[in-house]
Amino acid sequence: MERNPALPKRILITTYGGAHVALTLPLRAELEARGHEVIILALTTAGPVCDREGIPHRRPIEFVNLEDPNVQQFGRMLAKNHHNEGSGLTLNESIAYLGESYRELVEDVGESDAESQYAEQGLNALHPVRFMERIISEISPDVVVSTDSPRMERAAMTAARNLGKSSVCVICIFPHIGMQFLKEPTHGELLCVCSENVRQQMIAVGRNPSSVVVTGNPAWDTLAREESDGSRIQLRNRRGLGDDDFVFLWAEQPEPGNDDLPRRIRYRLAEICEQHKNWHLLVRLHPSSTDPASEIMPRNAMVSDRTEPLEDALDASDVVITMTSTVGYEALLLDKPVLILEMSKYSHTVDYSFEDGAMVIDSMEEIHESMQKLLTPDSFSRHLSEKRQALPRPGGAARRVADQILSMEQHRKSA
Repeated sequence: MERNPALPKRILITTYGGAHVALTLPLRAELEARGHEVIILALTTAGPVCDREGIPHRRPIEFVNLEDPNVQQFGRMLAKNHHNEGSGLTLNESIAYLGESYRELVEDVGESDAESQYAEQGLNALHPVRFMERIISEISPDVVVSTDSPRMERAAMTAARNLGKSSVCVICIFPHIGMQFLKEPTHGELLCVCSENVRQQMIAVGRNPSSVVVTGNPAWDTLAREESDGSRIQLRNRRGLGDDDFVFLWAEQPEPGNDDLPRRIRYRLAEICEQHKNWHLLVRLHPSSTDPASEIMPRNAMVSDRTEPLEDALDASDVVITMTSTVGYEALLLDKPVLILEMSKYSHTVDYSFEDGAMVIDSMEEIHESMQKLLTPDSFSRHLSEKRQALPRPGGAARRVADQILSMEQHRKSA
């Protein structure tokens, strides 16, 4: 395809792993199909994902002087708590990313205040803008794109503004965890969001309505694929499941400060499933933040590992259970019954509710009864399904986000 010379030629996408890289990869494919050069800056576990997919990318370690004693000192200090051997990252990559980011924080506020900010905020205290300015200057893109994660994605938006580059932030789903910076008019000239509800939330906190566009999430475009009973049957047959079996997919995420909570829920779900001869637990650990080698699974649980497409795990399941994972929203879009356990200290960062077609509970004691209720074909279940079917349908989001990115100059002129 011939590229329009008036449109951006080189686009930098900065992304973390998990839901963030899942969003950016179909967007990259759409932009490249239109003839544009796309550079992925793969942060942390986005790198191993790009490796598995055979996608060329850059990594922070390429821009770091590992011989810098401060990078080594600070990087090793933080790596003790944040390097995950099972993530696919080398120790040097963690040292480079963490050490360079913390070194900049020390330069900004001094070592004592840096220690205090890190103690209070954890890694979210890191905002390595000058580091990102160096990267952007070297890559020299026309437009900088990121999703809505703090730290280096947030720093990418600040650095793009400082360097006079067009910038687009694509919000994965719920904006609450980053609202303190997403609401700022300087954080991305344009916000792409998944629904009108999120758009109204951003306008309510001060974003200019013209700077917030509903595009959907490109990661969910694959949910629009043609479903077939044959595919579902095949996926379930691989696990020895029949037509009368019910599969509960537990989409697990780590709980910083309360590491045992997801594990206790995992084992409780396994205990419940063991009480029913045709109930089965399928566990999906967080692909970026959990080392599967360090997790002990209940003996009766099946595992969906990071090599299995999430869509396959969703197709094989009958009910999805989670606390705060975006997997819950994907299940809603597929009209799957969803049980939300409002037991995380991060529950305020998501918006799952009856209005979306989800069942929400807040205690371990309610789980068994709620699982049974979601399998009961009564008026309550029908009402939930009606709510789910009213949600915006997935599909075409990569195209819509690409349209917005490629029209950034027009947005600039009309601002």
